[in-house]
Amino acid sequence: MKIVRATAAAFTFATSLVHAASPAATTVSFAALIGLDSPRAEVVDAILENAVDRLAWARAQIGSSRDETTRIVMRAAVQAILVDAERRLVVVLTPEELRRLKAAMAPPRRVALRAG
Repeated sequence: MKIVRATAAAFTFATSLVHAASPAATTVSFAALIGLDSPRAEVVDAILENAVDRLAWARAQIGSSRDETTRIVMRAAVQAILVDAERRLVVVLTPEELRRLKAAMAPPRRVALRAG
């Protein structure tokens, strides 16, 4: 379950970057960051892009989560998209590459500021 939550956080982070980016912004190839060869990098980037597109489509179709039913439906849709994306990534990547990809996609940790 931890792997699914970590993947969900990573895809949510990636989705937020897509929505916040301007049309002129360049996209990040997470596959290139972990050192994949070009053909596999293209496949991994396509899988991730497809997942982000599907998440955006689900958000547009389901709408804002103002009630519990909508939140449950959205969680189920996100879960299905993430499981499918991970299933596709497992076919292309080794376990070590998948671990590195998830580490590269993880949102930065927030460091608590201490009053000194």
